[in-house]
Amino acid sequence: MQKKQIETFIRKYTLGGILEKVRWVSANKTLKTTTKSDDGKFLAIVELANFDGFEDAEVGIFDTTKLCRMLSAPGDEISLSLVKDEDDDKRVIALVVEDTKVEVQYPAAMLDLIEVPPPLKALPPFEVEIKLTDDFISKFLKAKSSLPEVDLFTLVVNTKKNNRLEMVLGYSSNINNNRIALEVPAEDGKNSVSEPISFSAKVLKEIIAANSECKDVVLKVSEKGLAMVQCAADGFTCQYYLIKINVED
Repeated sequence: MQKKQIETFIRKYTLGGILEKVRWVSANKTLKTTTKSDDGKFLAIVELANFDGFEDAEVGIFDTTKLCRMLSAPGDEISLSLVKDEDDDKRVIALVVEDTKVEVQYPAAMLDLIEVPPPLKALPPFEVEIKLTDDFISKFLKAKSSLPEVDLFTLVVNTKKNNRLEMVLGYSSNINNNRIALEVPAEDGKNSVSEPISFSAKVLKEIIAANSECKDVVLKVSEKGLAMVQCAADGFTCQYYLIKINVED
C-alpha cells in the first residue's frame, strides 16, 4: 500500500500533535479511530475505507508523533503487519511497517491505557452553518497567524452592522484589545446566535490544514455548546466535534 495513506490517516486525527493516544481499529476493510483531547473539549472520528493493510484488529498507538518519525524510514510503497501475543492472538504487541529494504517495528500500547470516548448521543440542532470557502479560510488563517497567542474564535452578532454574524479572534467584553472580526459566509436562516459562543481556534486551524483537499466543508454550531465539521475525500471520512469554551476576561 502507499505510505501516504497511513500518513494522511494520522494527519487527519492527530491534527498537528493535538491528539496522540489513539486506538486504530481495523474491521470490514475499514481503518478507524475515535479519540478525544485530554481536556475533553475536542473529539475526532477518522475513517479510511478500502483498507487492506492488516487483518481485523485493534492496535494501541500511545505516541503518534514517534510513529510518524519512524515512518520516514521506509519508502513510498510499504506493507503492514501485526505481531500478536503468543498467548492471546487478539492482543497486538507491535505494528510492523516495511519496504524491500527497511523494517520498522513500533511497539503497540496496552489498550487499557487509551481511553475510548463514549458513543455520541443524539446531536442538538445546529443554528449556524458557515461555509468554509477558500476565501474565508484564507482570511481566517491570516487572522490566526497575526494573533498566534489567541486560542479561541467567537461567533457574535454585530448589532452595529445590521446584525451581521462575525467570527472574532481576540473577543472580549473589554473592547480595548487586539481583535480581528471576520464576516462569515453563513447560510440564510443559519446566521445568528443569541449570545457570543467560543471554540478553539487552534483546533479549527488544524482541521482546515489536515483537510485542505476537501470541498464544500461546513462548520455547524449549536448554541447548546457544540460545533461540528465533517469532511470527506479520497476514501477518508472525518468528523470533528468541538465543545464550547468559556471566555475569561
